[in-house]
Amino acid sequence: TLERPTEAHDEETLEMMNNREAMKYLLNMIPKDGYTLSDIQKRREYHQGLWEKKERIQFTMTIVLIFSLKLLLLLLHCLFKVITENHTLGRRREKSNWYLWYLWH
Repeated sequence: TLERPTEAHDEETLEMMNNREAMKYLLNMIPKDGYTLSDIQKRREYHQGLWEKKERIQFTMTIVLIFSLKLLLLLLHCLFKVITENHTLGRRREKSNWYLWYLWH
């Protein structure tokens, strides 16, 4: 309980009272778990870096997946083309795909 300022309270005493309130406020600002603001900021920056790294990896993996699927489709298309070509043209052997013809028949 603060007393009402009288003539006995000079400026210095009032300033000390105000300083005590300011100190209480500042002490309440300090986190209770022992982390300082810079620790929290460092942790936030670290997690932000991890998140950006994760996003980059996901982006790269998506591109790799798309290209590998395209390549697989191209290979399947070529294989299908070679097999159907051999069937429609009878038993004609070409030097480029004789092994496929051999496997198919």
